[in-house]
Amino acid sequence: MPIRFSPRPTGVLALAALLGSSALSAQQYWPDRGEGTVIRADFLKPFFKEDGFQFLSGVVFLSGSGPVGRSVRIEADVPLVRAGLSNGALAESSLRLGNPYAGVRIHQADRPLSGYFGLRLPLASEPQTAAAGLAMEVGAMTDPDRLEAFLSNVLTVRAGAELRSVSPGGLLIGAKLGPSLLVPTKGEGADPELFADYGVQAGYEGAAIRATVGITGRLLATEDVSFAERTFHSITGVIELRRGPVRPSLLFRMPLDSSVRESHSATVGFGMAIVL
Repeated sequence: MPIRFSPRPTGVLALAALLGSSALSAQQYWPDRGEGTVIRADFLKPFFKEDGFQFLSGVVFLSGSGPVGRSVRIEADVPLVRAGLSNGALAESSLRLGNPYAGVRIHQADRPLSGYFGLRLPLASEPQTAAAGLAMEVGAMTDPDRLEAFLSNVLTVRAGAELRSVSPGGLLIGAKLGPSLLVPTKGEGADPELFADYGVQAGYEGAAIRATVGITGRLLATEDVSFAERTFHSITGVIELRRGPVRPSLLFRMPLDSSVRESHSATVGFGMAIVL
């Protein structure tokens, strides 16, 4: 049995339909390799095409990382999601805690290749109300590269490798590839699902600023359906100020799949990192 969302009665989100019907299912997708301990918060807000969504519907990732020796970093994040609907005099909303992540990254400063391994723990409770179910759907839609952060009773094992190179003039190119295994922890007959996560990016990285554009995707490997039904792709642009201990960033993400764009056009984000 494929992993599914807990549906909400008024389910109209295209991504929820995609994930539910075809079984599709801190780390930042492209984390900074800077040394030192880093604490950050990322605020992500999707722009829906449907009426009624409250403005403060979106996701917050609270994350941190720190070195252990010369080549290992510990990474962790905690996701929060809020969703609300207003329909005349009726309004309902829900604030939910998602599944936290803990992992390690192996990288040496003079090498372009790094590897990562981590677990997203199944701590998100099952939605008991329509508003709670909506919140989990909004979380998965807002950040599909980490949609398992908003699935109930699912343990996720992630691993992969990232190749990134910066020329003396600041030209940055990168690619990454790795599997994500989603293992149900409750319910009889529920089978694990395996995804291939991949992405490429290019841009500029200097001492004071980094600006990149990347394309990321996920491919469901354990279901025999069409390519379009088992993949999700998005394009993301990020600008980050890198000078000093406080480093703000701006993000813009647009889904590339037409079925998903029927429900929301884009996601914007604001991040703040503190380097200790």
